[in-house]
Amino acid sequence: MSREIWVRVAEVRPLLHHLTNRVAAPLQAEVALALGACPVMTCWPPEAGSVARGADGVLVNAGTPETEALAGQDEALAATEGTEIPRLLDLVGCGLSLPRTERLRTLLARHRFACVKGNGAEVAALAGRPALLRGVEGAMEVREEDLADLARRHRTLVLATGGTDRFADPFHTGRLAGGHEALRSLPGSGCALGTALLAALAAGVEPFEAAGAAVGLFAAASTRAASQSCGPGSFRVAFLDALGEARTGGLPLPEAEGTP
Repeated sequence: MSREIWVRVAEVRPLLHHLTNRVAAPLQAEVALALGACPVMTCWPPEAGSVARGADGVLVNAGTPETEALAGQDEALAATEGTEIPRLLDLVGCGLSLPRTERLRTLLARHRFACVKGNGAEVAALAGRPALLRGVEGAMEVREEDLADLARRHRTLVLATGGTDRFADPFHTGRLAGGHEALRSLPGSGCALGTALLAALAAGVEPFEAAGAAVGLFAAASTRAASQSCGPGSFRVAFLDALGEARTGGLPLPEAEGTP
């Protein structure tokens, strides 16, 4: 089923509004285009709301929290509140500082998101556990009971990436071996996973199925790219090429365990 999802994304060509961080934005735009989606990236408050209302999906990323960017995120979320436009919250740096962590908890209290994602340490921090972060990088695994509790509490799908990618909605849990370790050499690769997940959501795929498809896509594409590259630069090119193969169903994809 995952293969059909990426063919569908390429056919629908959803418009994805990214309110994202400066580090990850170029890769996120490239990933969106490789999958056949259309990226737009603006955090400017005067237009963020109208752009969000015209999009097929909205991504809010906490990576570089600057005053104007935060205001733009608030405008986009207010403008899409109560609509059917899927919204994704990326917990970049949750647990790094109290202000950032409290900001993310406030967003979750005020708004409904189709999906919330982060690495294991970021999701653990959201759940109130100590977060083992080095900058915004974290290698710890989130506890499955915390993942399920967050999903039920916020009525959303929660995805925690790591050696094993784990995800849960209020009723189901799923898991899949994480992507190839070469992804660590690609700045913003975790954020770009959010782009792929939002593309599936914006094409009408249910969150649990979309999460399984996105992590499977990145696992397959990163493994293919690692076998064809000789370093970080060639890996980036090979990775984007592999994502492009998914548009036509040409990339074999694994299926996540636990998918109902």
